[in-house]
Order: sequence, then structure tokens, then C-alpha cells
Amino acid sequence: MKTFAIVDGSRRKAVPCGWLHYDEGKDAFSIDLSPTTESTAMPALLGLFVEKGVLHLDDQWTRRWLAERIPPSGRQNLGQVLKAHGLREYDEFALLMSSMGECAQDSFVLRPVTEEPSEGEEAGEGHASSQGSQQGGQVPDAAGPQHMSLAQSVGRQIAERRKELGISQMELASRTGVQQPVISRLERGQGNPTLELIEALTQGLNTIASIKLVERK
Repeated sequence: MKTFAIVDGSRRKAVPCGWLHYDEGKDAFSIDLSPTTESTAMPALLGLFVEKGVLHLDDQWTRRWLAERIPPSGRQNLGQVLKAHGLREYDEFALLMSSMGECAQDSFVLRPVTEEPSEGEEAGEGHASSQGSQQGGQVPDAAGPQHMSLAQSVGRQIAERRKELGISQMELASRTGVQQPVISRLERGQGNPTLELIEALTQGLNTIASIKLVERK
């Protein structure tokens, strides 16, 4: 079972208004809403349930809420969407994790329940996770070079080069067509980036030759 807090991403120290659960074995979602959060301080659909005194959403209703945050499988430009997220095939949960629940409808996002924001985190550019092996281990800046995985090593180099050029993750996203949440996750050493994704980012940074794709041990 994986659990994620539903928080207002526009607020640095936002209190969760609910928790999203995903049962991998059953491929089922559910949501438990906070009884202490006002309905106006959570996503519109979830607020309607709170107003009716309902604090638990089953798989059907949870998927209706997630439909606003996950590109549908029938989307016309699905191939481009999957490429932007570094995916080879359609996977609802992978797409949800790639964007961490961000959507244009509101400012709410998902955060792993074990998440601890890093002190040097850039405003509006994602949050660090301490989930361990599933999310790629420690935050790149906190891991010693000798202990970094391939994803962490590449992520650190991407972040360092981007900062050298003085550009934001949003600007890099605009240059490459890769979504900002994907860039944020890569820079944090999370996930398993494809060579196609790395190539797109390095081209956007004009630094193909300087990125070392060698895993450090």
C-alpha cells in the first residue's frame, strides 16, 4: 500500500487535507479526507464530500478525482505525453507519480507521507522525498558521490548545469518539451530516466558531452 498526502502546493507548510492510498495488488485507489479541514480548503470535488459528512472515497470516486490529474488513455497526442513523462507505455499510476498529482484545475499536489522538504529546495520546483529505494534513495545533494546511483548522478549533473546557466526548471521545460515535474523528479534522483529523456534535457542545456552516464559505486 502506498500513501500520499494531498496538500496545497502553493503553500510551503501546507497541512494535508486528505490522503490518497494505492493498493498495488488490487490496482485500487481510495481517499481518506481530513475531518479538521474546511471544504473550501481542499479540491472542489473532495470538498463536496466533506460538506456531506463523507470522509472516505472508494476506488470509483477516487478515480473520478484522479481523472483530472492523469491524461486519458484515449488522448490524441498520447505518444507525446508518454515521451514527456519518460514512459514507454500507458500506466495510470506512473503518470500520476510523474506529475505528483499536479493539474491545471487547482494547486493541490501529492506528497509521499514520509516526505521531508529539503532546506535548499527551490520555491515551486517540487519537494524532496525520503522514501528510500523506491524513489531513488537520498536527495542528490545529500548523498556522497561514492554512494550515488545512476539516476542520482545524472540528476545532480542536470541540476548543476541548469543552475550554471541561470535558468529555472520551467524554462528548461519550455526549451525541451519535458514537463517541469519530470525535471524536478530527475534532479532529485528519483525514478529511472530513459536515455531519450536524458538526451532531450542535455540538448536543452547544450551540454551533451559533459553528462556522465556512468554509475558511481
